[in-house]
Amino acid sequence: MADALLIRLRPLLLPLATGAAGAALLTVSGCSGGGPPDVVPRFGAPSDTTAGLSRTVFILDELDGLQEPVDMAVDPSNRLLVLDAAGPDLLVFDERGRRVARWPVSGASAERFFRPARVTTTGLAILLMDPDERVVHRYDMRGQYQGVALDLDLVAPSAGGFIQPVDFAADNAGQLFITEREGHRVLAFDQSARLLFSFGGFGTGEGQLRSPGAITVDARGVLVVADQGNGRLQAFDGFGTPLGSVALPPSPDGRPPRPVAVATTPGRATLVADARGRLFSYAPWYESDSRGPVRARFAHGLEGLSALAVHPSARIFCLSTSRATVEAIELGGR
Repeated sequence: MADALLIRLRPLLLPLATGAAGAALLTVSGCSGGGPPDVVPRFGAPSDTTAGLSRTVFILDELDGLQEPVDMAVDPSNRLLVLDAAGPDLLVFDERGRRVARWPVSGASAERFFRPARVTTTGLAILLMDPDERVVHRYDMRGQYQGVALDLDLVAPSAGGFIQPVDFAADNAGQLFITEREGHRVLAFDQSARLLFSFGGFGTGEGQLRSPGAITVDARGVLVVADQGNGRLQAFDGFGTPLGSVALPPSPDGRPPRPVAVATTPGRATLVADARGRLFSYAPWYESDSRGPVRARFAHGLEGLSALAVHPSARIFCLSTSRATVEAIELGGR
């Protein structure tokens, strides 16, 4: 309990420990426990000279009700929604990390066990996906159940084949995009749950995928997909046309990269977390007018990093399933 309390107080004690001049140089590195604050690795790969630092703003943990957090999203009211599989519940926090609500969530059918593992928002709706039962349920902004948004059991086999979803995202028009690992593809559905098209397919070439995982949609409707098997990110327009790809750097011990979470900032930078607990930032590399080599900047480290969410203020929420924590950070040099 003392360690947990110290972790929560560290961002508040930091300015006192460093002084006004040193506060930008010393901060918390991930959720490293109850020792003295650690110096965060600089914001930049070894070949980069950028020297910004990440700063921990606050940490949410078991004292805030987190038991088994699996995913999160920022809703249109700028609240942080944390999906906790232990309930399952949706925990709602304001931008200062204060919990304002806890909503039990469950599907309407007693015949199908509901264990949501993914959450996103679209318009004024919250969407929860249960990948095992292959169903998406809709809730309003007060956590009230609104019904089934998409049941993949009802998709005609001739149209989509068997669909085993991994992750999903929604654009401003309410279209859903679902990554499907077995088929190595992305499927697009309209608001009526009608399959519009799919793209991808197994391979290493442009527009092809190998075990796609996390997916996000930026402010202009560009899809960014974590192409896990190929160790890269791929960008597509809203119709599935490839816009480019970028390979993640290998781990320090030479192991191949494996992206597990992806998000975009209001400035359209791409944030990607890998299976080694590293968070990288990329400039808008898929823009048609981009110039020069694409370079990853090391942004933050957190053991068990598995999900990302970005607040409109550019504050970044990092979820660690292994530690059952959510860490709010701000990046220097962004």
